[in-house]
Amino acid sequence: MKKIILLIAITFTFHISNSQNIKTENVAPEIENTLYSFLLNDNLINVQSYEENNSRGYNISILDKDLKTINSSKIESSKSVLHNVSFKNGKLLLLIQENNQNNLSIDYNVITIDANDLSQTKKKLYSLNSSNHSTISRFFYQNSELAQMGRFDASKDNDYFSLSIESRINNEKTKTITVLFLNSDYDLLFKKQNKFEWKENDERFQYRSSFINSNTKSLYVLNYRFGGDYKLELINSNGYIIKDFDFENKMFKRLSMNGDKDNFYCLGFYFSDDKKVKDGIFYSKFSNDLELIEEKNISYSKQLLEEDQSKSQKKKGFSSLKSKVGVDVNKILMNNNNLYVFGELRLNLFNGGTVYEDIAVICLENNGELKWSRLVDKSQNLDDFNYTSYKPFFVKNNLHLLFNSSLSLENINIDKKSPKPYTGQKLTLYSVNFNEQGEFEYKQLTNKKTDFNYIVLESNQLENEKIVLFGNRKKENKIMTIDF
Repeated sequence: MKKIILLIAITFTFHISNSQNIKTENVAPEIENTLYSFLLNDNLINVQSYEENNSRGYNISILDKDLKTINSSKIESSKSVLHNVSFKNGKLLLLIQENNQNNLSIDYNVITIDANDLSQTKKKLYSLNSSNHSTISRFFYQNSELAQMGRFDASKDNDYFSLSIESRINNEKTKTITVLFLNSDYDLLFKKQNKFEWKENDERFQYRSSFINSNTKSLYVLNYRFGGDYKLELINSNGYIIKDFDFENKMFKRLSMNGDKDNFYCLGFYFSDDKKVKDGIFYSKFSNDLELIEEKNISYSKQLLEEDQSKSQKKKGFSSLKSKVGVDVNKILMNNNNLYVFGELRLNLFNGGTVYEDIAVICLENNGELKWSRLVDKSQNLDDFNYTSYKPFFVKNNLHLLFNSSLSLENINIDKKSPKPYTGQKLTLYSVNFNEQGEFEYKQLTNKKTDFNYIVLESNQLENEKIVLFGNRKKENKIMTIDF
């Protein structure tokens, strides 16, 4: 019966794939990747990284509906990190971190580009200099000149941004978190700091997840410590509030967070060392002032545990805490009054590397009721960060996952392992498409024998329907758009 179903799925998938609107166009060889994409009427605006003649920076290009270049301009910035790009009122705004090791300084600049003529203006947002001497010295000593300093957050509507920067003063044994909260024009709305004691090799809590609530103009942060302790932070114009939290569920948990205007949610998976206690999904709901409203332990559905798992998956155990197998919570998304939790099985290799495998997708109602949970095979054996893992999108309220594989669709479905990765390995791009009931099907989007390898993790979505990807093969580059 399974073989019959599989044959139907493959036939159906092939039909849908051919009906999909996919366009590709060659890209200049010096372009390394497409970082951000936006729609301007019928045109496409891309912000891409480039390297040419020992020069590095960002290429701004405007393409027509056939992906032909209309205009382009470059920003030379060899020792920089791009934190964010937004598009507002016909202007691109780029937040760029400029690293200057010789002067021991780090500048955060906003470059505004007019889409009409690609003219540029620049303003300084913030600087780290001699007053943070020990932090900057250690930063350049421990990292390359292209390393990122600070964490950037954007609200879902892109009306508010935040930049969080950590610095240490070794002789005082203190650490300071500085949060800059900004509007969409990068005007500073408020600045808050949290200073606390720090001991070497004792980081205690580590960052896990964060989001911005546009309604309350607040940044929410979830931190965790191995062993199960969590800490919540609320940063707004009224202050910097920190709350250590101990859930009723004492089992080990991997959580992430997201929220709407009235509440936020810490969601993920819980695990038990006791074989008699089953693992499951953890749900918790908070008010905007960090008060816990409800928490639940939810069992996986029979679909995930019985229908979706192959014999080898059942043998190794989904979300097992064995030394070689774990599960990471990648993302929490909210769509159409539902909460979506995405987890990925992770295999730890003997050489210290990591291989990502199948995807657990959980759909909950806002009140924590389980609608469905499914396991998606991708049978990946890729350790190249650019091409491994997956990325989720909501297109017209339907969930789609994109991932690469060296396997055929039939071999993915029977959980056959792909060969060990090697330089120049050819990959096929797949999408997995869900309906509201959690039923899903695979679509093959490219053919590894003739097409390029596309970088899934850096793909971009345009106005809820078009996906933009960057691909390469040997010394050739392409840009691809997919209309669902």
